[in-house]
Amino acid sequence: MSAKKYWNSRVKNLDPYTPGEQPKGTKVIKLNTNENPYPPSPAVLDAIQNAANGELRLYPDPTCTELRTAIAERYNVQIENVFTGNGSDEVLAFAFGAFFEPQNTPGMPPLLFPDITYSFYPVYAALWNIKYKQIGITDDFSIDVKDYFTKASGVVFPNPNAPTGKALSAKEILSVAEYQKDNIVIVDEAYYRFGAQSVVPFIKDHPNILTIHTLSKSESLAGLRAGFAIGAKEQIRALESIRDSFNSYTLDRIAQAGAAAGIRDAAYYDDIIKKIVGTRERISSELRVNGWTVVPSSANFILIKAPGSSGEAVFNKLRENNIIVRHFKKDRIKDFVRVSIGTDNEMDEFLSVCKKIQTENYAGGVENHRSREEGLIVYPVFSRRSDGLSIGINLWTEKKVCSFDCPYCEVFDFHHENKFLLSDMKAKLDEAITRAFKQGIPIKDICFSGNGEPTMSKDFPSALDEVIKIRNKRAPNAEIVVITNATGFIQGETFNFLTKAVRSGGVMLWVKIDAGTEYWYNKIDASNIPFEQLTKNIKAFAGIAPFIIQTMHCTVNSEAPSDTEISAWCDFVVQLAETGNIKCVQIYGKARPSPHDPVCAQLPLESLNAREKVLKEKLELNGFQNIPVKVFE
Repeated sequence: MSAKKYWNSRVKNLDPYTPGEQPKGTKVIKLNTNENPYPPSPAVLDAIQNAANGELRLYPDPTCTELRTAIAERYNVQIENVFTGNGSDEVLAFAFGAFFEPQNTPGMPPLLFPDITYSFYPVYAALWNIKYKQIGITDDFSIDVKDYFTKASGVVFPNPNAPTGKALSAKEILSVAEYQKDNIVIVDEAYYRFGAQSVVPFIKDHPNILTIHTLSKSESLAGLRAGFAIGAKEQIRALESIRDSFNSYTLDRIAQAGAAAGIRDAAYYDDIIKKIVGTRERISSELRVNGWTVVPSSANFILIKAPGSSGEAVFNKLRENNIIVRHFKKDRIKDFVRVSIGTDNEMDEFLSVCKKIQTENYAGGVENHRSREEGLIVYPVFSRRSDGLSIGINLWTEKKVCSFDCPYCEVFDFHHENKFLLSDMKAKLDEAITRAFKQGIPIKDICFSGNGEPTMSKDFPSALDEVIKIRNKRAPNAEIVVITNATGFIQGETFNFLTKAVRSGGVMLWVKIDAGTEYWYNKIDASNIPFEQLTKNIKAFAGIAPFIIQTMHCTVNSEAPSDTEISAWCDFVVQLAETGNIKCVQIYGKARPSPHDPVCAQLPLESLNAREKVLKEKLELNGFQNIPVKVFE
């Protein structure tokens, strides 16, 4: 028989609050519980250390005099207007018990709060057996105060609201207090310091307003558990009566000391809050530019929706990338996720993953490209080399196609006679650009690749010319990339054409230089073009226009490049660096194993990193330490 038989009806009927996940370990970016990403004030840590002394044997001050004094001074109220508790959640729970009647009270109207709001409110109401009614927020996620001009036993809402982040003005809140002058109006001001207006200054003239505050958000003390309320003296005495019916010692000595120091160091936290608000606005702006829906926020979080993705899908995809956010399954916000504002570095990583999610949705996913229709001319994919949407141009439709994810992905042999047509390319490219714009996805580049050496195609000059025209007209911020192994440089006409295109601006050459010795060149490229002639032409181009070097670091027929080969390759890169035209060097491992390419195989990341180290050392020795070197596993 279940031990639950001993539970009373109150417990059996409870649907408890579910707190945000607190993951163990340090390899995740935690953006799910609206904690402050910056550490507490040094004054707080000093106060905590000083309080950790022999007096811990004694009970703490039950009236929290030092902390309440600090709060009263900070908010320009009397100490009798301040109540403290073990976090704002405890203070809220006491307030529900102090001010709202049980639902079996004859003729008692409901307590009012928004339908999309802090999910602890209905839990408190159920715990105290309070009748309540949830008031729908508007289509733009605002609270319409006129909806609260009705018969009620009280009103509760956060300002700014959570999880929307939208705030009301003090004037709007006071209008509710005026209408509900016979009832308590609780304003949960947990997030107000990030952009909303506090109504604490108006409590003197509106004794039915009670504000609730926490030190978990703006003061970086979520782990300390300290909160407080500010209200009329009579309301504070009611809260004290509820508290002293449970536990007179809700805040220990260490918490009281740390919280008081945090309240007093306003200057330190003002700087942190300013930084968080700046990051919030920057990230919100970038997401909106990329087509995401971002609810305007006055808090330390944002509620966002990705174009073409469910909230659950975005939540899961972020989690796969070690970023934890909050997803709510309520119908009105199930397609959104709530994201706490982290440090600039954390939010940049978050933004990068968001762009990846969005672009993969558009392009069908990096993995899904392998099952696509054969013979594609225009081929959008998420590209790890550009960290965004790359629209590939394939000039070898009757032979093979590359994923454009990087220059060394799988190559597929096709057994049919698809032909490249310039008119088809123009139409398909225009269609791909239009679709990207409609979904708010920025186009990073338009890429000639295909592992079929685009410069060797008879269609390359006319195709590049048309792509330049389309890019200039429709996607001027997109770069045009030509990935080549430089075999086309042998042809003087192509050499001159490419040089002119690169010099005109907006066209970048990504030159694959896979070998530093003739031996390895013959193994990895299997080309009939003499190695000496190839290196000569690359050097000639390097002296004329900027370009990016790419190399594949892998085994060929189970043989890995030797130390001699790697050293020779690095020396060649240094010679090219002397021209001043190398923009970046990228070292790739084999993208993924494939039956279509059984010759080359992946080397461990440590091997790629070792090659990177040798190159960086040689570049630095020769004064070229500013040339970026990137490794792609």
